[in-house]
Amino acid sequence: MKRSFLHPAQTVKATVVCVAAIWVAATANLQAAGIQVGRYSVLTATTPEQVDPFATMTFQFSDQIETVGDAVRDLLKRHDFRLITIESIEPQTAGLFALPLPTNDRRLGPVSLRQALQTLAGTSFRIVFDPVSRVVVFDRSENAISRCGGACPNE
Repeated sequence: MKRSFLHPAQTVKATVVCVAAIWVAATANLQAAGIQVGRYSVLTATTPEQVDPFATMTFQFSDQIETVGDAVRDLLKRHDFRLITIESIEPQTAGLFALPLPTNDRRLGPVSLRQALQTLAGTSFRIVFDPVSRVVVFDRSENAISRCGGACPNE
């Protein structure tokens, strides 16, 4: 009679240990991804937008947003960023913010925050982020000015 390598009782124990190890590993991964709030419900601790404020998402502006400046402030408020102080804003940037929000820019996406702000500002401005102080600056792009030679026709 041929003898097996493991005794049947040992095989059962080994199977139970393997299943328990897999269950522990799966539970640990589940808890790392979220918080269990019920027997079968898991709530994620953060959204991708909270982890990376520059993640791709879709933006929809309400009817109360009328100007480009209102749209920029709304986007920044959603991500807990702010503009530099009003006194520090250049006259060209203030002029941009006073323009009415184009109808085709009322819905943006899927785009990142940087792309959405760049779409609202256009190619004449460069968006500068300071992630430490969470401040955004709209800087007049020098290469856009040099392409025109200082005499760009009005569109």
